Amino acid sequence: TPSNSHSLITPEDVPASAPSNVRVTVHEDGSVLIKWSSMSAEEARGRLLGYQVILSHNGSQTTETVISPWLEARGLLPGRLYTVRVAALTGAGPGPFSD
Repeated sequence: TPSNSHSLITPEDVPASAPSNVRVTVHEDGSVLIKWSSMSAEEARGRLLGYQVILSHNGSQTTETVISPWLEARGLLPGRLYTVRVAALTGAGPGPFSD
């Protein structure tokens, strides 16, 4: 007798929320270590491919994509104010960015 059950995988979605607990440490050599909490599978709502990190300064921005929940940024201009935002990334795209 044929079975009436079927298996399926629903499409993945973008992550539901931004990564939490974003922390920035400035080192004496001018490099900056940016860390955040890893995202759970439920929060990711798909296969977590990595994270997008945006560093903004005075209208210009740099976007880095990383796999680990941290980024070491080098080559930043001394004495400048930078804004850091982080989003988790699935195959459906990035989720919301951190504030």
